[in-house]
Amino acid sequence: MRDISKPRHVNNMGVPESITVVVRYDTELQKITRVASETVVVSTNCVFIFLLQTIFECYPAIPKRYPPGSIYMFLNNKGPSEFDILSDGDSIHIGAAGTPQRTKKH
Repeated sequence: MRDISKPRHVNNMGVPESITVVVRYDTELQKITRVASETVVVSTNCVFIFLLQTIFECYPAIPKRYPPGSIYMFLNNKGPSEFDILSDGDSIHIGAAGTPQRTKKH
C-alpha cells in the first residue's frame, strides 16, 4: 500500500518534482479553449510567465486575437508578476472580455 501522505514524485530532498495548478478562462477565451477550466501539471519552481507562454502556444488564437494589454490575469485572485513562482494548488484566471473581475475562491 502506497503512503498517500507523500507526493508520488519527490526529489532526493523530499520536494515534489511537479505541482498542479488550475487555469480558468472567461467566457470570451472559452470560445477559443473550449473549456471553462483545466488542471495543468508543471514543474516545481515554474514561473508564471512560463505557464502563460505555454498557454499561448497551446491556444495560438489567444495572442493573435488579443494583443498585449488586452488580456487580464489573476494568480490566486491577485495580479501576478511575470516571475511569480507557482505553488501546488494555485488558481489562475485569464480573461479578455470587458472589465476584469476577480473570481471567487474555489
